[in-house]
Amino acid sequence: MRNFQKLLWVFFTVVLLCFQMARADEASVKILFHLNDPKKFTLLVNSVENARKIYGEKASIVVVVNGPAVSRLARFSNTGGQIKSMLNNGAKLGVCSRALLNLKVDPTNIDPHVSILNKGGLATIIKLQGLGYHYIKI
Repeated sequence: MRNFQKLLWVFFTVVLLCFQMARADEASVKILFHLNDPKKFTLLVNSVENARKIYGEKASIVVVVNGPAVSRLARFSNTGGQIKSMLNNGAKLGVCSRALLNLKVDPTNIDPHVSILNKGGLATIIKLQGLGYHYIKI
């Protein structure tokens, strides 16, 4: 039941964001997805795909991954196809350097198309929100 409530909350958050962004100029739509739960990686991939379908090529989509979810961006992970899907949808992917260090994940094992966020994931999120990105926690 608790997982259903979380998914319902994410759904309503995305719907609200969609209504807000529908009123905005499409050229200025900036979307920031934040993931720290590795179990929600597929939900992230689907959300990126849906955002691209709704807002088209003019939307700027950024994904910040931190916490335990950083392992999903490793080369040895089985998520290579999903990473490629997000990249094909024009998303810029970044991984928290501090989470890599804390979880002892070698940065050279991260997919080469993913940026290492040297100032950390949270600092990047705060910066992007200041630049007008709409924040969506997955």
